[in-house]
Amino acid sequence: MHPSGWFASLTHPAVRDLAWALLCPPLWAQGSPHAPGLAPDELKAYFQTLDHSPQALEAHLASSSTRRLGLYHEQLLLFLLDTHPAVAEAYRGVAVREGGTTLGEADFIYRLDKFNFFIHLEVAFKFFLEFDGEWLGTDPTDSLGRKAHRMANHQLPLSETEAFRKSWHRGAVTQRIGWIRGCRFIPLSGFTHSDKAPVAKSWTGWWLYHDEVTVLPATAHFQIVPRDRWLSPVRALSSKDFIASRDLSAPLSPDHPAMLARMVPVADHWQEADRGMVMPRHWPRLA
Repeated sequence: MHPSGWFASLTHPAVRDLAWALLCPPLWAQGSPHAPGLAPDELKAYFQTLDHSPQALEAHLASSSTRRLGLYHEQLLLFLLDTHPAVAEAYRGVAVREGGTTLGEADFIYRLDKFNFFIHLEVAFKFFLEFDGEWLGTDPTDSLGRKAHRMANHQLPLSETEAFRKSWHRGAVTQRIGWIRGCRFIPLSGFTHSDKAPVAKSWTGWWLYHDEVTVLPATAHFQIVPRDRWLSPVRALSSKDFIASRDLSAPLSPDHPAMLARMVPVADHWQEADRGMVMPRHWPRLA
């Protein structure tokens, strides 16, 4: 079965976020699009079990006081590396220092039970909008090009430095893998709506400015996605929180980005068919 098939059966929001953090196609990758031992076909049973009994994941997330998306994403992956039976040991935020200066931190270093070497994994989950041939973040000082360059030229090489080798004594780090996953958004004028759920071939949405929301399909059902639920396609049991396009202007701030999910009915629930970013008119200029 295609990974999107068993992903669609997951119901717990945090479990869906964690699964999509691994299944979502990378916007950029170096080394491999999947971490060794954690490829999609090796994760199905793990996630189905976790979806049925998510209490340990809930407790893990509750121990952190932050819901910043980047840190939430790292917390999810740490839980996976700490609990997946194929992983023997895992370390997060391994600082690399030289003298009194911190050169940086390795996101994750882990070892599979079947290997005697370690893997250095750098990760990011991002949202980029196409503008004048570039992929820019909701903060326009952020871009896919800048993030990929930093990951390739600073973060991944950290575990090859002499400073790292002097402080790391647990075993050889022989693989270095980095990826940026997430959703890219193209201007609405170039987007074709489809009622099929996102699949693990592409995750592309649309974007428009706040004063343009009335051009969205009049018969569509939209849900405003809270920022802490941006990481995976939305699933809903009812339509009580849905909003028609003609009514979107009021609940959306003209000064801040917002995420919309266009929802379609599937069997006994609703699922996201596509998503869009609604941007303030001043973007990509800084406010």
